[in-house]
Amino acid sequence: MAVRERFALIQDSGQWVDRTREGVGARVNLDALCEAAIRVQIASGAKRKDGTPITAELAASGYKAELRKKLDDDPAYARKMRQIPAVANEYSAIVGRQTATIDDLAL
Repeated sequence: MAVRERFALIQDSGQWVDRTREGVGARVNLDALCEAAIRVQIASGAKRKDGTPITAELAASGYKAELRKKLDDDPAYARKMRQIPAVANEYSAIVGRQTATIDDLAL
């Protein structure tokens, strides 16, 4: 039945994909992305804009919640964060995805 409905949609409206049924793009686990960013920041010795070092204690005392809210409020910030290779690799490890390496291309 679904096939007939799809062909009817195409024939009647010219619409190839019903975007109301399924979302567009990959879903990002923002909790995991936040955790990945904090781990990378701590490991690299990153600092806040005010010069405060990012530590596990800082993360536990509200920085993590602040960062998570920023991810919710600003999708561009989340995209930017995912473009940082160390964060992307840590995110992949947290969500259980294996990151490809150059060795995977060997013939």
